[in-house]
Amino acid sequence: MAQASEQASLSVARARDDARRREHARMARDFHDRVNDLNNLNLLSGTLKTKAETGRPVEEIKAAADRVCSAVTGAINALEDMIWVSRPENDTLPNLLAHLRQQIGRFREDNPGLTCELDFPLDAPDRKASPELSSNVLSVTSEALRNAAKHAGATQIKCRLSIQDTQFCLSIEDNGKGFLPGGASKPSHGLANLRRRAEELGGRLTITSAPNAATTVKLEAPLP
Repeated sequence: MAQASEQASLSVARARDDARRREHARMARDFHDRVNDLNNLNLLSGTLKTKAETGRPVEEIKAAADRVCSAVTGAINALEDMIWVSRPENDTLPNLLAHLRQQIGRFREDNPGLTCELDFPLDAPDRKASPELSSNVLSVTSEALRNAAKHAGATQIKCRLSIQDTQFCLSIEDNGKGFLPGGASKPSHGLANLRRRAEELGGRLTITSAPNAATTVKLEAPLP
């Protein structure tokens, strides 16, 4: 009995250590992404400065300034999401759904020319949502929305969410110009990052698109 109890205690300790290491690795990756955001902001600011100093047309300067403002907004929102995920009181599915609604609401405010529809359940099961799940779901949502607005030239976006007993499924569809997934003309704006985040959850990311057709990004992940 004593040996079995000791083995059980060791298993629990190892599980806690593994969870702690995964959480530290996730936080390190998130911080790395935020540093990349700041590097991008620095590059955009440098471009704006160069255009202003060389007397480029006002339209070019304004477009460069708009890109800087958009990058600043994105960086701030991403940091706010990181802070939200780090708070233990937020680790439930209902809280995650509420924050997803807020995130999409911010996107609507920042992109008034876009129509963004939500098809979310009215409520969610009162169960835990791990920081890993919340962080990756929020990041995938943010990246997919940004791609639709910035690269696809979309005017309409539909966000759908379903929660089954063991499955979390989020899809984001836009009516933009589309692209050929896996083709030579594949856009390099974070698709690899989206897939990496799905894999971290033990889930799957599916991208359905074609040139001059709608694009759907679908994240399926097991619930903890």
